Amino acid sequence: TKQPSSSSSPSATAPAPSGSPQTRVNWKNKLQELMQKNRLAVPVYTSQRVSNGFQASVSIQLYDGARKSFRSEPRSSLKASEMSAAENAYRALQQNNSGISEESRARDFWDWHNSRLLPVPTFQYTVTQRYPSMRFEAEVTFNAGSDKAKGGVGSSKKQAEINAILAAIEQLKMLKIWDLS
Repeated sequence: TKQPSSSSSPSATAPAPSGSPQTRVNWKNKLQELMQKNRLAVPVYTSQRVSNGFQASVSIQLYDGARKSFRSEPRSSLKASEMSAAENAYRALQQNNSGISEESRARDFWDWHNSRLLPVPTFQYTVTQRYPSMRFEAEVTFNAGSDKAKGGVGSSKKQAEINAILAAIEQLKMLKIWDLS
């Protein structure tokens, strides 16, 4: 009889952070929850049979429409390969969570603004640096034109908009009219 080989590659499921060895993390669920929390589309899994098992990739769509894909190492089962791809995606997104949560907060701002039937916020841009790469600063006029907020510098107009929206949220919190956490 064959003994199970001890592989140096990480398993598709790992002990839960709680430390209980019987509890396993379902990375597909964790990734799905992260996407839902940030109001992003559901992950899309694809897989293929390779010489030593299965290899899966998971594709996620970000707010700007860009898609990111994360691939698993070959695994003995389809489920294990999908779990591995989901773990890779989850960990990468957690490392760069500031980008997701900033975009999520910006989306919350738009939802908050639209729910009050207020006029669409407007942005004015300033180019703060041209060389070696363009840098932008944005100012947003919101709350029916009664408030303005200027955000930090961003490497794109989109990032400058997000920075301005985050500044607007802070302003609304200070005025105690921001009702989202």
